[in-house]
Amino acid sequence: MARLWPRMREKCPGMSMQVVTFENTQAARNMLRNFGGEIDIVVGVYDDAFLREYGCAGVELSREPLHCAVPLESDLAHKDLISLDDLEGDSLMLIQRGWNAEIDRLRDEVRTNHPSISIVDFPQYRAEVFNQCASEGLALVSLAVWKDVHPMLKTIPTDWGITVSYGVMYAPEPSEHVGEFIAALKDELAR
Repeated sequence: MARLWPRMREKCPGMSMQVVTFENTQAARNMLRNFGGEIDIVVGVYDDAFLREYGCAGVELSREPLHCAVPLESDLAHKDLISLDDLEGDSLMLIQRGWNAEIDRLRDEVRTNHPSISIVDFPQYRAEVFNQCASEGLALVSLAVWKDVHPMLKTIPTDWGITVSYGVMYAPEPSEHVGEFIAALKDELAR
C-alpha cells in the first residue's frame, strides 16, 4: 500500500498529504460529517455502519487481517502466529463495541469461547492506546499497517480469520478536486 501514494502523487500532482492525530472527539465526529472544510479525506478502518453513521463514502484499499500487538518483553513476542488460546488468562485490548462489526465478532468469540481472556475496552485507536499496551504488558488488537506506531511493540499475525476494511473515506458528494482524486484512486486500484 505504501507504493500507492507515490503513484497517486503522479496522477494528482497538486495533491498534498498530512498525517494528523485523529481523536474521537465531538469536533472530529463533526469533521467527518462535514468533509471539505478542514479535511477532504481520511484513511483508516471503517465498515458500512461507520460510513452510514458519519454520512461518508468509502473506497476500500484492502481487507486487513486483524493482528495482535504485544510488548517486546512478552512471551507472545516470540511467536510467529497468535491464537486466542495463546491469550488465555491474559488481557486483550479491544476497541469499544459498536465501532466495527468485524471486531465485535472477535469480541463475541472471546466472550463466548475464551472467557478467561479479560477484555480491556478503549474508545478509539490513538497513541495513548499503544502506550498503554506497551506499559501495562497487554495484548492489543491491531493491524499490520500500524506495526511501526510504537517501538516497544511487536505486531504479530493471528489465526482469527477476521479482516476489516481499510480505505479512504470522503464526502458522498465530493468537491471537484476530491472527486478527481477518488476517480484516480479507483483507476489505480483497478490496475
